[in-house]
Amino acid sequence: MQTVVKLALIFIMIASCKTPSTDSDQPIYQSEHFSIYKNKIIQGENQALVLSDSSMSSNYKSPASSTYQNLIKFKFSINEKDNELPVG
Repeated sequence: MQTVVKLALIFIMIASCKTPSTDSDQPIYQSEHFSIYKNKIIQGENQALVLSDSSMSSNYKSPASSTYQNLIKFKFSINEKDNELPVG
């Protein structure tokens, strides 16, 4: 996610220096690593899209999130009587 945030900041800095383009399909800046458009930033398969003045959307998936489980296991114990038993 940090990459997308960095790219968004770069986009804002570059967009503020250039005159606004009427064609959103033309990149404002393009390199071998990423492209900046009037309303989006594209880096490989990742895309950050500006939806409004206060909202952005991104399809970025953090590689770190693949190492964590979505399942949460917990035990509920009354008077600490079940603490030695397995979960379930």
